[in-house]
This record gives sequence, structure tokens and C-alpha cells, in this order.
Amino acid sequence: MEILSLQLAINSISVSPDAKLLICGGREILKIFKLENKITEDRSLRIGKPNLNYSTQDLAWHPRQSNYILSAAKNSCIVLWNLDKSGPNKLDLIFKGHSKVVNRVKWQHTNYDVFVSAGQDGMIKLWDKRVADQVILNLQGNAEGARDVSFSPFKENLIAASFDNGQVQIWDLKMPNPLCKIGAHKRNALSIDWHPNYADLLASAGSDKNIKVWNAQSSELVCKVQAPEPVAKVSWVPHENNQIASASHTLDNNLYIWHLNEPSLPHFVYRGHAHPIKDFLWVGDSIITCSEDGNLIRNPRENAYRPHKYLAKHSLAVSPLNVLATYSDSQTPSNPDELLSQADRSLIHHTSKMKIYDLGDYKTEIENLASSYQLKGKNVEQLCKENAAVSRKKAPIWNSVEHLFKSSYSVDYPWINTIILNALQETIDYYSEIGDVQTAACLSAVFNYRGPVREYGDLLRQLNLHHEATKLDIPQPNVEIFLRCKCGKISEDQPCSKCKDISNCAVCNLPVKGLYSWCQGCCHGGHLMHLKNWFSRETLCPAGCGHQCSFENF
Repeated sequence: MEILSLQLAINSISVSPDAKLLICGGREILKIFKLENKITEDRSLRIGKPNLNYSTQDLAWHPRQSNYILSAAKNSCIVLWNLDKSGPNKLDLIFKGHSKVVNRVKWQHTNYDVFVSAGQDGMIKLWDKRVADQVILNLQGNAEGARDVSFSPFKENLIAASFDNGQVQIWDLKMPNPLCKIGAHKRNALSIDWHPNYADLLASAGSDKNIKVWNAQSSELVCKVQAPEPVAKVSWVPHENNQIASASHTLDNNLYIWHLNEPSLPHFVYRGHAHPIKDFLWVGDSIITCSEDGNLIRNPRENAYRPHKYLAKHSLAVSPLNVLATYSDSQTPSNPDELLSQADRSLIHHTSKMKIYDLGDYKTEIENLASSYQLKGKNVEQLCKENAAVSRKKAPIWNSVEHLFKSSYSVDYPWINTIILNALQETIDYYSEIGDVQTAACLSAVFNYRGPVREYGDLLRQLNLHHEATKLDIPQPNVEIFLRCKCGKISEDQPCSKCKDISNCAVCNLPVKGLYSWCQGCCHGGHLMHLKNWFSRETLCPAGCGHQCSFENF
């Protein structure tokens, strides 16, 4: 692994057609490097006084003519650099047309004078490098910012673009409207890439942590990969039809390569950066990555961490519902009966490698306790006494923690009080570790300590105990609610800013302008008083969906 520290944040890199030169750009850097045994600096394109034309968001080296380079500048301009131009300043032309920052520039694969750009203004623009300041074609996606755009390597008039509303749109440049609009992602669609060998395959990635492969002809989903963090860039691996690489948008500093036949675990992981990777590309048998940490890293392909090599050959897990699963990847799997000698065993599912056992019905007990436990509304001592009264099996636990809590206020030494309070937290952690999620979460809710409250809420919802799940105080950080209007626009405001349309009442079928309420089960709703009158005599949803709504759910 070779690391070149430039000490300036890098946003994008691009390689020359002969793969001998590399350009990297960022807010304060625009340099060309030689790719030899070691990466060495060749020249800097920042000449004279600093200006925003040098502040780079994206780069694209011409696929045939090594003297031309495109850069998407932070000032909404596109700059064409000509390395053969006489004099130190290589800036050749400036293309103006976008009203906001340009996120992506790409050359066409066949007509080498044409390139395309995607801007945060939501516009896709087609340009000719021979004509400055003149847009050949404007494409309006009727969506928020355009994040990525790419020409099909097989059809010169076909392009795909991704947008901040999660859409991927496919256009024929001879047609005035898009061929199709795919609702690819729940949040921003940040990156796309056409498959180099299959004309109809298109990969997309977004802020929802998903990488998806689409059939561009039919708009059908072919494959899906769940990444650990939001994905900022996705690219097919050269010479590997079933492998795709991804770099994360935040928090994760690794480059992942996924095998589409095994999408649950990355095939290769490349490490080394201190901040998330902004761009990457392949040069021969190496992978070059850049990041805001100011480092260029060249990794040989074989210099990768392989998670599959470290997977356990045998594994065992017990669910909160008292179901045991065993898995063995060896030719002679171990007999799980030895682990279950004291349990009531019944094999309910098995394959050649996995077996699932039902150890007894805990579901009824969880349901009964969930409906009987009191978690708030009274002081801690009263809650402990009432919870001990509803469960003979769990009564010793509640009685013990009640006495422990009371004793913390009857001592005059702060250090003893700290020990007692720590013992309460350790008790919660103990029941969490042994898999008793309900006890750990309820203790945590009563004492307002750290515990698996969110996991307990998920368990209750799996059992359709939605009313009991609402008793839990579960914080919801970073939750955004988006509304989709009838016109198709996604908005954070209830009335659509485009057509001012709002939801209709399921009872009277008129727009709701006052108090609005809806069922959390089927999501239909309407005027509060209309729904109250409806459910005073009916039990099924007024929208006709067949859901048996309860007015308490509104």
C-alpha cells in the first residue's frame, strides 16, 4: 500500500487515457501526478490568484485526448483545461449555465467533443467543448438536485441520472421526456453506474444505505445490497461482472467490494483512510482512493481484508421467543442435541447446514407481562411493587431492585450510593446479556437507565403488540418524515409547495384543512370528527382497505 499525503482535502480524481497521469482536485488543490513506481507530482493547475474556478467538485479526463480535462467548479461553472496550451495557465474554456454547484461531469463514449453535467439546480445539461457558454440540450428532471449522470456505454443517446428525491431517470436524448422514472431510493440517490458488459444493467446507490441493480429496459430491481452506511459512490469492478464497489458518504472510511451472489457480506475491504472516501478508480491491478484526510492511497488488488475468511464455521443463537438456531459450515456438523440435553426440544426447520429448534412457548408470557407491567406514571417504588405483583416468576427481581434503590437514599456516603446505582445498571446489563430483553428493557424504563428499550419495542411490534410498544419512551434521533403529494413531489411540508394539494378525508373524500388523524395500521385518515362519528358505529376502515381499525390508534 502506497500513501501520498497532500495535506489538503481531495474531492475527486481522474486518470489519463494511457493511465500514466492522475489528476486530483478539491477546494484548495488541483494537481497532476505521475503514476510510476511511486506517485510523484507533475504540475499544479492553480496559477495566479486563487479563484473559485480552481475549487473542484468533480473531474473527468478526456477518454481519448490526454490534453483535455473537465472540472466541475464550486461556483456552478464547468472548466475545460488544455494541457497543450502555451504558457503556465492551462485554463481553456469556461462553461456557464447551471445556477447551483455542478455535482458531476462525464464525457460521451463515442462523440468525444460532447459531455454532460448534473447540477444541484436539478438540471442535466449537454455541452460541446468546441462551443463555449452554449448549452446543446437542457433536461429538466422535475426533481431536486441532480447528483450523478452517466452515458450508456452501448447506446450513445441514452443517459441515466440520479436525483435528491431518490429517483433514477433514464433519458433518450432524442426524446423530450424521460423514458422511465425509477423510485430507486427512499432518500437521496447519490450515484449511478452503467454495467460495462451488459447494456441494460444499471447500478444506483443512495443515502438509504442501499446499492441496487436495475434492469433499465423494464425498470425492475435485479439485486440489492445493504451497505453499512449511506453510499456516496458506486462503480462496477473491471473484468468482474458480478462485483461492485462502494464508498460511504459518512462515518465509514473503507472501500467495499461486494459480490452480487453473496450480498450480505463484502467480498473485499480496503482500509487506510482517516475520513470517508470521496472518490476511487482502478489503474491496472491497483485501486487508487482519495479522501478529505488529504491522502492518496494506491492499493494492490490483493491487499484487501477478506471478511469471508474469518467467518465462524459454527454458530448458535437463541431468539427472545425461545427459538434456537444452529449453523455448521463443516462437512461433519456437530450435533446440537448435546447443547439441548436439558431443554424441551422439537425440530421445526432444518437444511443441510442449519437447524432450528423450538425450546418452548415464551410468546404468551411476554404478551401477558407486556400488557400488565407499569413503566411510568408513578414513583419507582410503586412501579416495582406493582410489577412484582403481576409476575410470580419475576417478583424476586423487582423486589430486589426495589430494596436496592431504596437503600441508595438511606446512606450518607456518596461513594456507597454510587456503588448501589452501578449495581442497578449491572443488573440491567446482566439480563440483557442472557437474552431476557423484556426484563432488561422494563427495568431500564422504570429506572431510566441504559438498556435494550428499542430492541424490546421491536420485539413487541413483531408480536403485533403495538399498543404495548407505545408505552416505551424510545428516542427517534435523525428521523425525517417526507410526504409525497399527488403530483409526485416529495416535501417536508404537509401542503405541497407546488400544487398546494393536501390529503383527502377517507369519510367525506374532501381535502383536510383542520385537524387530521390517521390509523397507524393502514395509514388512512381524515377529519378527526368524521372519523370519530364513523367508528362510533363501524369497525372497518372507511377507505375500504379492509383493515379493522381502532379509534385508539388514531
